[in-house]
Amino acid sequence: MQGFGPPEYNHGMSSHATTSPVEQPATATAPVPGDRVTFNAAFAGVRRVPQPVNEPNKSYAPGTPERTELKARLKSMAAEKVEIPLIIGGREIRTGHTHKAVMPHSHGHVLAEYHTAGPEQIQQAIAASNAATTWGGAMSTPCRVTPRRALCNPFGSTNAV
Repeated sequence: MQGFGPPEYNHGMSSHATTSPVEQPATATAPVPGDRVTFNAAFAGVRRVPQPVNEPNKSYAPGTPERTELKARLKSMAAEKVEIPLIIGGREIRTGHTHKAVMPHSHGHVLAEYHTAGPEQIQQAIAASNAATTWGGAMSTPCRVTPRRALCNPFGSTNAV
């Protein structure tokens, strides 16, 4: 097997399973009831790990199908205009106050419009965040802010357990 990297990395491993026809893998039999099964019984067989295979590298060179497919997808995405809502507590919220997201290289081309949050949506996000924090809401403030909060009682006491 031809290796890669520095020569000191290209040596055989001590646990390499040989592929010699002389060597036969051990056969395992069920233990007799009452016999002790040792830890080494799990390693009685010859293990052959399959050679890892990576995904094929695509070159995206001019004229290749993958480049043609990529260019077609980029063109279709550029023709779309996406609306991006706020997500608060798992719900989509559209405020009506929007800004434009443009292509970095073509500022005249709008890719999306995103909704912006006002004071009301900010308060909703804070409430949703507090509701999502199941254990933090029950703790007193000193327990939440100290680095040793694991030592605090989760039911509100600031005394260390």
